[in-house]
Amino acid sequence: MMGILGLTTLMACSTDDRDESQPEEPGLPVELSVSAPQYEDETVKLDGTRSWTPPDGFYLYDQLYETGVHFESLNNKSIDVFLCPTGGGDPLHGSLRYSSSTAKWKLSVKGVKDPETITTTFGTNYYVYGFMPRDAADDAEIELFDPSDPDATYADGAKLTIKGLQSVTADASVIVGANTGTSDENDGGLRRGDFGIELKTGSDKTYLYLLFDHLCPALRVSLRVDGEYGKLRTIKLKELYLQTATDDGPTKKKHDVTVVLNKNNDGSDPIQSIDYSPVGTEESGGTMYSSSEGLELPVLEYSLFLSHFIPLDVTKLILTSTYDVYDKNVTTEHPNGNLVRKNCEATNTFDLKKLVYLFDGIHREYRYNLSLLVTPTFLYMLSEPDLDNPTLELESVEP
Repeated sequence: MMGILGLTTLMACSTDDRDESQPEEPGLPVELSVSAPQYEDETVKLDGTRSWTPPDGFYLYDQLYETGVHFESLNNKSIDVFLCPTGGGDPLHGSLRYSSSTAKWKLSVKGVKDPETITTTFGTNYYVYGFMPRDAADDAEIELFDPSDPDATYADGAKLTIKGLQSVTADASVIVGANTGTSDENDGGLRRGDFGIELKTGSDKTYLYLLFDHLCPALRVSLRVDGEYGKLRTIKLKELYLQTATDDGPTKKKHDVTVVLNKNNDGSDPIQSIDYSPVGTEESGGTMYSSSEGLELPVLEYSLFLSHFIPLDVTKLILTSTYDVYDKNVTTEHPNGNLVRKNCEATNTFDLKKLVYLFDGIHREYRYNLSLLVTPTFLYMLSEPDLDNPTLELESVEP
C-alpha cells in the first residue's frame, strides 16, 4: 500500500552513453514502441491477449513523460538486449539505441558491423530479453531459464543478470514481453511472457513492440514553503540528493539484479523471481534535482521531484537539500531580494517504518509520496540568523 506522508522539514536526467559527436555505430533501423505499467497503489494485474495499442494497465513510456507523470523520457536512452536465435546458438548481445540527431532507433549488435549480417548469418527469428536504461548498469549477462535441463532453450525463458545497477537510479525496467508486427491486431497480438521477435532488412521495416516492468519503486517528493515563513523568506533549492538505508546502515551504491523470466504466452506475469545483491563498498546516493541558479519553492502549490531506488531491505530515506535563502526586500538591483544565506545544507532522515501507513516493506512497482512542508521551528525576526536544520514534526500519515 502506498504511503502518503505529510511532514514539516526543510529540507535529472541521464544521457545516452554514446557521444553524439562521434560517428554513429552501424545497425539495423527499427520502429520501436515501448510500454510500461504506471506505478499504482497495488500491484498491477494484467490479463489476456495484448493488442499493439497498450490496453489498460500499460502506457506508452514516452507518453507517461509527456503527460507530466514525471517519468524519464526515452530520448537519448538505450535498451540493453540479448537476441537468442530460435534455432539455437549463443545469444547476441546488443542495444537498441535512440539517436536524438536522427530521432530514430537503431539495433546494434556487439561484433557485428554489417546489419545485414544479423539476419543472413544468424537468421531472422529470435527471443529477446533485456532491460533499460543501459547506462544505469555496468553490464549484463544471460543464461537459460533452467541450465541443468539438457533440452532447455531460450524459448523456455531466461535468467537475466544486470550487473552493477545503480541503487538510486532511473526507472530501471526489464523486458516482460516482445513481438513484431504491423498494426494488425488479428495476427496474435502482444502478451506478457511472449519474447519472440522477427527481424527484417531491406525495404521491409522491423517493428518492435516491447513491454517492460519495473525493478524499482518510485519516490515522488513534493516540496512547498509554509505560508507564514514564505512572508519572510524565499528559498531557492539548488540540489536534492537521495540516499537509501537499511536498519543496519546505508545501502551499497550498486546492486546485481537477477531476474528469472518464464516464457508463458498466456499474458500472466513471466517474472518468476528477482534477486537483488549489493556489491562494492560505496554508499548509495543519487541526485534528484540540480540547478546552479536554484528553483524557488512555492507557497501554495508543490514542486515535484522523482527518483527510483532498489527496494532491498530499505527502511530509511535520507534527503539532503542544498539551498539559498533570500529576504523579501525586492529591488531593481536585487530582484530576488537580498541573499541572506548561501549554499545552506539540511539533511533529513525518514524512518519508513514509522511513517508509511501499515508498513510491510518497500516494494517494486509501488510509488511512495513524500509531501514536505518547509518551515522553521519558530518565526524569527528578520535580523536573526536562519536555522540550519529545522526540527521534524509529523503532520499526518494517510493510506
